[in-house]
Amino acid sequence: MAVETEGAPSVTGEPTSAVSPPAGCVVCAFVGSSLERRMFFLFAEGLGESWFVDEMGRGGFCLRHARHVGREGGSRLTGAYRHVVAGWRGRLGRDEAAREPLPALGCPLCETETWAEGHALWLLAGPDHSRAAAALGAVEPLCLAHLDRLLDLEGRRQVPEIRARLVALLERATTARLGLEEQLTLLIGPDPDQAIRTAGLGGLAAPPDTPSTSWSDGLLSVEGFLAELEIGRCPACTGSAALVRRLLGWLAGPDLRAEDRRELEHLCAGHLRDGLAIAPLAAERALAATLGRWVGLVERLPTAAQLPPPTLAERARRFGQHDREERARRPERPGPLAAAGAAVGYVAWPGAIIEELVARARAQRTHPCVACNVMIGASGRTLDLADALLVAEPAAARYRASPGFCLGHAARAVAVLGTQARFTVHATARARIARQLWELDEGLRKSSWSIRYEPRGPETRAWIDALVLVLGEQVRSTDLLTPEPRGRVPAA
Repeated sequence: MAVETEGAPSVTGEPTSAVSPPAGCVVCAFVGSSLERRMFFLFAEGLGESWFVDEMGRGGFCLRHARHVGREGGSRLTGAYRHVVAGWRGRLGRDEAAREPLPALGCPLCETETWAEGHALWLLAGPDHSRAAAALGAVEPLCLAHLDRLLDLEGRRQVPEIRARLVALLERATTARLGLEEQLTLLIGPDPDQAIRTAGLGGLAAPPDTPSTSWSDGLLSVEGFLAELEIGRCPACTGSAALVRRLLGWLAGPDLRAEDRRELEHLCAGHLRDGLAIAPLAAERALAATLGRWVGLVERLPTAAQLPPPTLAERARRFGQHDREERARRPERPGPLAAAGAAVGYVAWPGAIIEELVARARAQRTHPCVACNVMIGASGRTLDLADALLVAEPAAARYRASPGFCLGHAARAVAVLGTQARFTVHATARARIARQLWELDEGLRKSSWSIRYEPRGPETRAWIDALVLVLGEQVRSTDLLTPEPRGRVPAA
């Protein structure tokens, strides 16, 4: 029998107890409650399980979930991150000449979120659409992203219904008297990092006496790179974060005209939240661009009248009208074969027509997140700078005397840098891994009651140093929380 946490949201529209489900997107709420349950059982009984040890050896938690786990787990994570660091030692390998790309990491909590989201949408969309219709009515509104996902999962005939729900959601967001935070919650769901933004990171927080200022103006330079090494922070992490802060501050400029910020105000959900914390006016302007993209999508989604009729005879009778509408939309005349194919497709395969209409509508909001692209470009340029600097012995010596790149950027550097720079980065990373493993082992040893007479030292914070080593300095951020992506991320 499945065990439900009391008060947890039910994606079938039925509360699991007398407590009402929280307002807002029920899929987002189900994902959040699933993640909370997984973390509870992880700390209660999972830290020593073989599956968990294996997951840690594959790379451990992603940046976002590492913050939450570190805030809740504290030094209990020492053993877990001993497996993470040991796994990275194997991933980097002993041969500094290896240039093969590393396999993707798998975060166990990301897997939980992916399962929970898919399961909730499956319950809403099928296989019993009559049950789904009742459930959707009980939990409206979903956020924009999950309504968009339903376009893929629902039957093709439900597109007009989802379009109507999108219209209602956008009207509510633009006409109701909502604050910026309320608008964001309504449109993109609750902030999964709200606890970090409001309550901080606990013992994971950065020491207050070591602020990083060398990249503060968002200018990548030789001096800034070397200064970050002196401070002891990964230059690629701090450089990308500084440039995103620069972008958000620029978007919030009071005298910035709409035409000047066009094409630079498209942000993903994470950077919208970061913008709200760092530069609220930037978030407000980016949210207006988000609404404009979604209005364009809704305007092009087919209504019930625009769908091909459900029966073959009706589609055959209506094809002439459909053909005239298509010719009015496309001035160029199709060839005879193309026209015949369109006629057969409309009459025999109406589902393909609906999918094409939905694809046309979605093309209105296929913008990448500008801030994510900035992070990717900044870290790439920082690696290029390392390639140029580390061929000279003075810069290489300063790099070897510092912690160097975090392991994520060190692995990227080993794959792309020239021979001399690659050797320096690889040797420094392996030396730092060896030192970190000793500190983690020492922390585990001193947790034993049998040696309680020994003094405690820096090994008590070895788990924090391991998090920073693996994930970079941004793991201790409390406002800019969106991690650097591995590829293109769509705007919200």
